[in-house]
Amino acid sequence: MYGTHAMFNLFDNKDISIHLDFNFTEESNVFKGIKKLSISGAQEKYSAVIDNGIIRIASEGEQGTHILKPAPVYPFQYRSQMPANEYLTMQIANEIYGIETAKCGICYTTDNKPVFITERFDIVDGKKIMQEDFASILRKISNTGNDNYKYEGSYFDIAQAMAEVVQGKEDALLKFLKLVIFNYLFANGDAHLKNFSVLYINGIAKLAPAYDLVNTGLHVNDEDFALSNGLGDSIEKSEVYLRTGHPCKEDFLNFSDTIGIERTKGLEIIKQFEFLDDSILKYIESSDLDEKPRRIYKSIIIERHKRYIRQ
Repeated sequence: MYGTHAMFNLFDNKDISIHLDFNFTEESNVFKGIKKLSISGAQEKYSAVIDNGIIRIASEGEQGTHILKPAPVYPFQYRSQMPANEYLTMQIANEIYGIETAKCGICYTTDNKPVFITERFDIVDGKKIMQEDFASILRKISNTGNDNYKYEGSYFDIAQAMAEVVQGKEDALLKFLKLVIFNYLFANGDAHLKNFSVLYINGIAKLAPAYDLVNTGLHVNDEDFALSNGLGDSIEKSEVYLRTGHPCKEDFLNFSDTIGIERTKGLEIIKQFEFLDDSILKYIESSDLDEKPRRIYKSIIIERHKRYIRQ
């Protein structure tokens, strides 16, 4: 299925080849002097540019406009499927639920391996816009090289900081609520503090598009929430949550109420996720995931949906 659904919104219909002229397993000249991006996470990430219709690795000192993420070296289960997983999950978020995401797609190496590619939304007209993630905003910084700090806290903490920092906080909180629910239903167990950001444009902070959306349940045994305190210690838990150990839609409504979203608007978002649309299953079936991972991906979100609507 290589090439099927290969891009959405990524190149604005420009004639860009999705076939790279290199791969990530060879020791070729293309990687000499190239440094990996200093973005936290287990996946290797490379800065890239579009040059005369060709995607290539950015030269040292050259401002990249895109990020390439090949399958990780770290031995995750079905690690080769991670690029397809991320693209599928981002695509569903954007096209089914209307979540603003970074523009992204899939390209292919010379040995026909899929590579996730995403546009850097912090680069506009070749210039970098200031971006700040919520680990920084909440002053959770590691001085020890230990990445656990980005998993400390709750989504309530992010919402509180967002309400103080972002202009148009009501709209931002509605988008955030939708993203928190989506991450739960699609088993994104890596939705940590650094995976939520704001952009500062002309001194005004706005919520950045969603990024790094992956069904991590396909690769590791994850908790319901990436953050150590989940939705938040101050969020009242439903009887379902207390009985089963897993949240349901009532818990997300309690979260919505607590972070200050008007109830009718919160309910509207809660209800958007009550039905598992057939089109989602069709997206999974037509994805670049192999057959078994495709079945597992589907079973994970079906199980999460059952938890969500449980009463």
